[in-house]
Amino acid sequence: MIGRVGGGFTLETAQQIIDVLENEPRTGLPYPESEVGRPYTAVDTKMIVDVAFQATDNYSTTGKLRSPQLIGWRMA
Repeated sequence: MIGRVGGGFTLETAQQIIDVLENEPRTGLPYPESEVGRPYTAVDTKMIVDVAFQATDNYSTTGKLRSPQLIGWRMA
């Protein structure tokens, strides 16, 4: 899995998500590995992930969200 997740993301949750993703059908890479920065496997999943971000004063100028935190996930 690629990405960083803030508080509330337990090892148990990570394993549950990995188990689901390992059984999903593979698909073509939507982004080149050179852009992602490492090899990865893309899957076609119906997973919905709820993530909250810290509000920042400079979001309008940087266009970047900060401090992601997993709120929850579910299958559609």
